Amino acid sequence: MTDKKTTLYIIADQALVGEGLAGIVSSQQDIHVLGQAHEIPEALQALEKIDPDVVLLNSQSNPWIRQGVEDLVYTFPSLRLLILATQLDNREMKIGLRMGVMGYLQRDMVSHDLYRAIRAIASDQAWAPRALLTEVVRESCVQGNPHGSRSLTKREGDVLGLLARGLTNKEIGGKLDISEKTVKAHLNLLYQKLNISHRAQAAAYAAKYVLMATG
Repeated sequence: MTDKKTTLYIIADQALVGEGLAGIVSSQQDIHVLGQAHEIPEALQALEKIDPDVVLLNSQSNPWIRQGVEDLVYTFPSLRLLILATQLDNREMKIGLRMGVMGYLQRDMVSHDLYRAIRAIASDQAWAPRALLTEVVRESCVQGNPHGSRSLTKREGDVLGLLARGLTNKEIGGKLDISEKTVKAHLNLLYQKLNISHRAQAAAYAAKYVLMATG
């Protein structure tokens, strides 16, 4: 058994809830809580300095969660984000999964499920109701264009390849000697060409693109 700990950062809009979650997960020897925040701006500042395996976002308010997801995913595209919500709304979850959220849990879950979800997401496995994940994948297949990558420019292909290696927009810009704003523009265009909506889907398509380019 490995000694490596899964690191977790908790964002909860209620301090007592955040402290409770920290206490619960800290009972597991393989999960280490790096810190907590009760406001999104506070969390964004903290995440500039640390790199947790998983970020847990908790609130009773869906609008608060939605805004948190947008801010976190936009600022840290490679973030592994787990949402703990009072009620799981299929529409909200589908939007979140397409944006890059990796998992959803309902607040009335048992602690064992919370531990399992954290470990799964730390290993890059999605965690949500099976029926919902199946539906999202099916819709992505129907809407996606498996040959879309053929129409990418060389620069868009370069951006896609670096994205698939886990680089941030800033790091991609540094590698290609272009601005972060230009990187975002290239990403927006290739998202449209591939009929996808977030980095996780783009990374999945990258393998196909490389095979086409070299085969």
